[in-house]
Amino acid sequence: MAQNAINILLVDDELDIREFGGRMFRKKLNANITTLNSGERAIEEIRVVPFDLILLDLTLYDAEYDGLKVITEVRKFNKDIKILVITGHLDIYLSDQQKATIDTETLGMLHKGDDFFPQILNK
Repeated sequence: MAQNAINILLVDDELDIREFGGRMFRKKLNANITTLNSGERAIEEIRVVPFDLILLDLTLYDAEYDGLKVITEVRKFNKDIKILVITGHLDIYLSDQQKATIDTETLGMLHKGDDFFPQILNK
């Protein structure tokens, strides 16, 4: 791990997103990046590693932990960690409760697309 580098956790069930995101953040930000495909594993990792930022897919195909459940669980033990939600879905499919959780508990939500990673770098 690089000293004084930002520690990022990228949680997404899409392998391409994890691989490309990991390479990009290491190169562009000289970040320490951990990639996971499971919400349950993410919660375990967040409990022991001092991440500066979590990039969290909203619709993880995890048996128990989608992105919203991860947010809810993490906020029980860490109110300060920065979370940015990433999704390939439109927010019109979210309930008012889900939108409220994202609005109050995270930095916001970005949609995956052609300019997805540059958007993150600008956040």
